[in-house]
Amino acid sequence: MFDHLNELDITRTVFHDVPNKRLQRGSALELSDVETPLDDTKRNLLRSRLTDGLQRRGFPIVIDTSIQSPVPAMICRGLSEVGQSLVSASQYIARFLYESQLTSSADGVLVMAECRLRSRRALALIKLEKASGFLRDRSLDGGVRRFDLEYTNEVLLTQRVRILKAGLFVMDGTDINGVSGLVVDNQIGGWQARGAADYFLKRFLGCKLLDDPAQITKRCFDEASQWINANVEDAHDRFRYRTGLQSEMLRDVNTIELEQFVVEYLDIHHQTEFLKHMADANVPTHSFPKEIERIRHSLWRVQTEVTDDVQVVTPADMSSDRISVTREDNGSTVIRIRSPQGE
Repeated sequence: MFDHLNELDITRTVFHDVPNKRLQRGSALELSDVETPLDDTKRNLLRSRLTDGLQRRGFPIVIDTSIQSPVPAMICRGLSEVGQSLVSASQYIARFLYESQLTSSADGVLVMAECRLRSRRALALIKLEKASGFLRDRSLDGGVRRFDLEYTNEVLLTQRVRILKAGLFVMDGTDINGVSGLVVDNQIGGWQARGAADYFLKRFLGCKLLDDPAQITKRCFDEASQWINANVEDAHDRFRYRTGLQSEMLRDVNTIELEQFVVEYLDIHHQTEFLKHMADANVPTHSFPKEIERIRHSLWRVQTEVTDDVQVVTPADMSSDRISVTREDNGSTVIRIRSPQGE
């Protein structure tokens, strides 16, 4: 289902101004009382930003029924009940976000969007960065409040307004166990940001990642190593690919993106075959959260076959550009290891 995000259509939206009450004294939650109308231009801009983030950095999620969050029940009702009030549901969720977000959370705009994905109902929860002039507070007849988007063409497509976090949900079946989704959150993955990521994914959305990051990282490392050993005949290429894999696992980033990995480290004639092998092994080729704890013991060294009877073992934290393997005209192999002062 989520392979067809380019077919997502946003049909209804409600916008709420959700500041961080722990950062600014007296900053109050401001809720919209009616839906936020979008013309085709604004609708397409919002859809483009959402689908772009989910396609490039979205992680599959499911509801975690062990977590005490009211959001899954509201999502389930919105997906299963035709005519469910988008306004009242989004107000309830906005209040929960306002009360529960961390001190480190930025002020933002909460968007609840009713969508269609192919022929199915879908719901999106989006936290947008709040930029000056982005929302206009408009009071309608009878004191009803509605937030309208301002300067959308200039603001929404620029870095001034980012999608901080978002979740898109669909449901198979009739109860909460059938709800699945995608989440995009730059803080997912990595030890340093774990508390902030857990807040949005777990405490707020009441969800968990479909694939355990440590398990999928280990499967990625094992399958990539197996493919390199079995399919790369040239010793020099094997050396480059293995050190590239090692570098990717040890790189100080929260995610792995194999489609980018092959561009950086693999020769073009190997890229398609490698990605097919990984996909067949149920390793995502798009971005997924990295957790190296289960393979840490394998990462302390790099063992590389230079020839059939020679292996080189180096520390895992040695940069790959300090090691070179070249084939001489006479058929011999030369290994050069460069120290910070020279070879």
